[in-house]
Amino acid sequence: MSFVNVQLKDTPFKAMTNLHGNFEIEGVAPGRYTVVISFVGYETLELPIKVSEKGLTNIVQGLSAKTLDFATPSATSAEVPIDREPEPMTPSTGS
Repeated sequence: MSFVNVQLKDTPFKAMTNLHGNFEIEGVAPGRYTVVISFVGYETLELPIKVSEKGLTNIVQGLSAKTLDFATPSATSAEVPIDREPEPMTPSTGS
């Protein structure tokens, strides 16, 4: 996917995927991190990763679409008193 946000959690390191879904974050020290992958309309994903001395880490991961749970609409009604007498109905002649 293109234009997906990728960030190393609790660090300033972040990137966005290119048109091929690839990204690169440079200058990260070796160690263990949590990568946060997010895109509008999809569930945010957090994955533990390990950055090696060589600095190369491959992540192959898909995202799941968000599902929205809409509450069932409900309506209530109330009787409103009318202070006038109803007008009598007259039959129509169908003209």
